[in-house]
Amino acid sequence: MKKSILLLTMLVMILTTGIAQTITTGNVTSPICAGATISIPYTVTGTFSFNTFYAQLSNSSGSFTTPVVLASLTSNVSGTFTATIPYGLSGSGYKIRVVSNSPAIISSNETALTINANPNNKHQTSNLKPQTPNAKQSSDSE
Repeated sequence: MKKSILLLTMLVMILTTGIAQTITTGNVTSPICAGATISIPYTVTGTFSFNTFYAQLSNSSGSFTTPVVLASLTSNVSGTFTATIPYGLSGSGYKIRVVSNSPAIISSNETALTINANPNNKHQTSNLKPQTPNAKQSSDSE
């Protein structure tokens, strides 16, 4: 009887213990030209519900103080974004990360990205739209 109670207690503990939620941003093609379309894979662990994931681009120094939302996906599982790099950018200090809103998690890593100016769009202005880290709107590039 004691053995059964112990096993039952352990089973309840296992079933009620949540797995920590994490997001890992996968590798992206680099270097890439401004205006090009890229794939941004991400992997999640744990439970996400009623969630939207956002792919964010840093500034040219790698800071996410005012990130740009490249794309968003309503999902609870791992996936891949398709996003367009804004025109008017160039440099080797950019980073991409993935964040979620339910729960609010920031990816455990950031993927480095080199952006080359697009020679075919020398006079194109940037379509860069800074967003807050937990912004709930996506960019026009989706």
